[in-house]
Amino acid sequence: MPSANEYFKMAEECYRLASEAKTEVDRLACLDLARTWLEAAAEQDDAEKRARTAKVEALARRKSATPIASQGPDKGSAQSCRRSSPDPSPWRKKTPFWLR
Repeated sequence: MPSANEYFKMAEECYRLASEAKTEVDRLACLDLARTWLEAAAEQDDAEKRARTAKVEALARRKSATPIASQGPDKGSAQSCRRSSPDPSPWRKKTPFWLR
């Protein structure tokens, strides 16, 4: 299904054609078609907004449904970011060469 932007582009094209029309009948037909494209664009834009809102709400419900305690020990805390080895980087204990 085309996006709202694509419908807007079609409406713009119809307005351009209306401005170049040689007869009043052609101009009115192009303007009527442009109005139809704009209505379709508005409907599609609303549908896209509803879909985005539903997606965000579903993600929020999923996140709020999982309590922090059930994520395991130290999940989400600073402790979980640390390495578990007792000496993660022994090379850092050496004195830098410019201080020797």
